[in-house]
Amino acid sequence: MSISYEGCSSDPAPGAGSFSAAFFDGVSSTRHDVRLRVAGRQIVLDRADGPITLPASDARLTRSSCNSPWLLSFADGSYCELRDGHEALAPLRQAGVVSVQMPGFVSMLERDWRLVALSIAFLATAVLVFYVWLLPKLAEAGTQMMPASMDARLGRAVFAELEGRMLQPSGLDMDQRDKIDWRFRELLGSEAGQYTLFIRHSSVGPNAFALPGKTVVLTDELVTLVDGDLDAITGVLAHELGHVESHHALRSVIQTSALSILGAALIGDYSSLLAAVPVTLGQLRYSRAFEADADSYAHTLLCTRKIDSARTALFFDRIAVKSGNLAELVPDYLRTHAASRQRAEFFRSACP
Repeated sequence: MSISYEGCSSDPAPGAGSFSAAFFDGVSSTRHDVRLRVAGRQIVLDRADGPITLPASDARLTRSSCNSPWLLSFADGSYCELRDGHEALAPLRQAGVVSVQMPGFVSMLERDWRLVALSIAFLATAVLVFYVWLLPKLAEAGTQMMPASMDARLGRAVFAELEGRMLQPSGLDMDQRDKIDWRFRELLGSEAGQYTLFIRHSSVGPNAFALPGKTVVLTDELVTLVDGDLDAITGVLAHELGHVESHHALRSVIQTSALSILGAALIGDYSSLLAAVPVTLGQLRYSRAFEADADSYAHTLLCTRKIDSARTALFFDRIAVKSGNLAELVPDYLRTHAASRQRAEFFRSACP
């Protein structure tokens, strides 16, 4: 059958031999220049790395409007954009290729720029709502539904992976470790038995982080950085408890995975660097939000336990000095955390 549009005709002109085309494999956005020819009931694509032969019965011809190119699509998701489309129609149809008219809405979009602009605005709004509101809510709901036993198994698996590679036995004396552990239990109160604190020497430097399964890791290097100040260490541990309470580790995994799928769908290439850009920037924003939430949780918890929250600022002051002034010049949208000096000022603020 032939496809006709208002103001144009698709009656095929005679054609023979081979035709110029651009081939896309349906997996990446890489363009391959090919010569297309028909051999009986087969379509042969002559590429630089060798010919590809596909059955004509699995192919279909489409065109959305008079000004758009002819597309020859195959069952495996690959397709050709025909540069000599009109000339290739007759041989392709003789080989058994079916012509399919695209929906009228698609053709209408190509003819009216206002509809295109409206569609782009709608898509942008939908992506923004998904990114800012829906995805965080879905990730939060998903973590709440996860059984505690599964969360604990995940935490143990992650810690086992880090132990021996990034984490080694602590070099702090036992008395100091006992004091830190006692203060950690004091923070938790009646829930202390549900949490685990590991103090380890680490190649990552001064740090503390929360794992799934109510597990917190504190490094020797952080203790050394604040000269063993117990109140400052307690503030950092309270911050990590904020991450545990809100399941930030697991939510981060869910949100990053969803952003990866969304970015690849919008860009059209799962393997490209461009597809990773929205994922990276999106996760930076989520990370900053998680850090702000954990800081707020820590400040409230310290005030509740009558522990001087201002001592926590010592850690951020030392980190700011260690990082140097250049680190403070990084724009907020490229940070995983707020600026250290800004966080120090937050912890110096008075209890409500």
